[in-house]
Amino acid sequence: MGKSSLILTFYIFHSGALKSRAPNVPEEFFSHFARGVFDGDAYFKTGADVVVMRPGSRVLSKRLMDKLEELGAVAELDTKEDVYRITITGIDSLRVFYDWLYKDARGVYISTKREQFTKRFDYDFWKKQQPKKYGF
Repeated sequence: MGKSSLILTFYIFHSGALKSRAPNVPEEFFSHFARGVFDGDAYFKTGADVVVMRPGSRVLSKRLMDKLEELGAVAELDTKEDVYRITITGIDSLRVFYDWLYKDARGVYISTKREQFTKRFDYDFWKKQQPKKYGF
């Protein structure tokens, strides 16, 4: 597949997110598409129950926010100079997002990203993240 085919088929441009458009993904496949977005451009804040995603377009950001609201997740959309960032906060929000994102995944995901989720659901992981108390 040549460069022009990539641009026409997937809206991939050299400058990435600033020119991307959201494809019309049917609802039945949207969690799989969102998982690809998550695997490609999302991160966990260290020691916190927070995920930050950069979907790349206003349309996709809006659709993801609508889905997160439908799931009951606490999320916020921040826009700065055509860069869209979704922040999902709270362990309950991460759980519902995780359940939706990985349902029917059939092994198609980046395992290290999924492991970061599962660590956050593990009490021992959180216990290790707590700051040491020195009595002052």
